[in-house]
Amino acid sequence: MKQQESPLFVYPDPITGPDTLSGAAFLYFRGRLIATLPPMVITTDAFELMAIVEKRKPTWAVQYSEVLNAWRYQHERSQEMLSLLEPLQKSGVFQLSWMVYPCDSAALEHSAQLVTRSRLGMKSVAKLIDPINAAGELVRHIMLDKYLEVGQDVGHLYEYCDQLFRRESLETLLTKAYLLRLPMITSGQSSSVSVMLTNERLASLFSRLGPRRRGARENNVEDDVVAWEIFRQILSEYLDPLDPRRVELIARLLESREEEIERLKRKCLVLSAQLRDIPSQDRLVSTVQTLVQVHAQKEIGDVLELDQRGMSGFLSSLSTDAAAWTSVLMLLSGVIGGQDAMIVSGAIAGVSMVGAGVGRSRREKSGTLKRSDYALVYRAASGQA
Repeated sequence: MKQQESPLFVYPDPITGPDTLSGAAFLYFRGRLIATLPPMVITTDAFELMAIVEKRKPTWAVQYSEVLNAWRYQHERSQEMLSLLEPLQKSGVFQLSWMVYPCDSAALEHSAQLVTRSRLGMKSVAKLIDPINAAGELVRHIMLDKYLEVGQDVGHLYEYCDQLFRRESLETLLTKAYLLRLPMITSGQSSSVSVMLTNERLASLFSRLGPRRRGARENNVEDDVVAWEIFRQILSEYLDPLDPRRVELIARLLESREEEIERLKRKCLVLSAQLRDIPSQDRLVSTVQTLVQVHAQKEIGDVLELDQRGMSGFLSSLSTDAAAWTSVLMLLSGVIGGQDAMIVSGAIAGVSMVGAGVGRSRREKSGTLKRSDYALVYRAASGQA
């Protein structure tokens, strides 16, 4: 079945570390991924604020200094990752995009309203955010949007910050700032946007914000969500976390193993079709384990030359990532505000006991790979792309 070819936004966080994006995504969604960049501050005069802070030494000075340091760290990590992924970007495997969204006072207040709508409470939502990326959003709010709101008057900007940090805790401010990007898929006006969540914890928040979908979606999106999760967990041991060697391997696989990539994708889609209407995480986990045992165990074992212990490790790793599968269940229930969504973050430690054994002749191995839907797993495991 042909996969939907719409773009997929890697959302809401920019790529700031090797655990932000699974290397398997570049194989599964080649040419469709659009990653976002950290928030930029182009109003450099706004940084004159820090001279006033240093002179007056308000009680919140240390807190804001820590926020600025986190923002700088976010940019440094983002630049490191973009340098690492440059070969894949240049070859068109993924794209970069600036996100356009409001970060003014009204937008910050809207974030508070999202928390109220969720009925989770600020402290509960605070546990769902990424604090480093939240710091970047807070800096953008203050040093760009608010600076423009107050007529580029640094004195007025200081007064705003003084009131802001005295009125609300840093935890609350970071939480509200982190939610500034969320209206992209919670506004009810962006149902055509497909996203890949970098933060699977947000699924519990989205479940309370978005309208539930009614009826089946076109193009079997539900099946594709699970197919991607199976694909990712099978390959994650060999492709995550991202580093120069693994990026080079991904590039070689994309260049020379397109047919094997497509075979594994189709196989995962076939397996995913058997996971429809699973009501609970426990049922989903046991069903994943069973279907792999019944439909894939022998083929994977043949390709990787696994003994019984190795295959047991593979099956266990494939189906026991509770956070990932809980999120998948939420997505299958249609709780992401009507959008197509998948989980992309985290290097799941799948196939932890699996190694590419030796012992067959090269001819036998070649014949097995040509026939197997799991040939790509061997390529990734051995590094022989």
